[in-house]
Amino acid sequence: MKVWNYMMIMLTLMVFLSFMGFATDSSDTILNMVGISINSSTGTLVSGDVGNSNWFDNLFNPVNGLIVLAGIGTAVIVGLFTRQFEWKLVLLAFFTSFVVKFVAVGLSVVSLAEGETWLVGVIATIFLPLTAMFIFSIVEWFGGTE
Repeated sequence: MKVWNYMMIMLTLMVFLSFMGFATDSSDTILNMVGISINSSTGTLVSGDVGNSNWFDNLFNPVNGLIVLAGIGTAVIVGLFTRQFEWKLVLLAFFTSFVVKFVAVGLSVVSLAEGETWLVGVIATIFLPLTAMFIFSIVEWFGGTE
């Protein structure tokens, strides 16, 4: 499966868990970045303005903008030495941060289910294969096949 399919499944799972009442710190951060606001007590959608979300501001603020420019500059310099430009290197930080957020949501849900071994097993059955296959998909994507 493609990298973007895994990212959509993971983001949907985080949104679904928030709707179900498992509002973890990591999922709240991601939902706020996407522009989705959920009432934690009732589980209802307060607002879903994805078009005016904070993603653009987070990507192009002065600090992150410099980091993105440094990543692009590094990719260009590596491209000069290897005689080819690999634009996929620029997305490596985004993929890494997404995996870290998803794992943090999984660990938060596991800590909420502490003491219920069957529930921890169900959560691990969902989160571990998704994370592992997402990482394999990233490796395959960087390898040249999609």
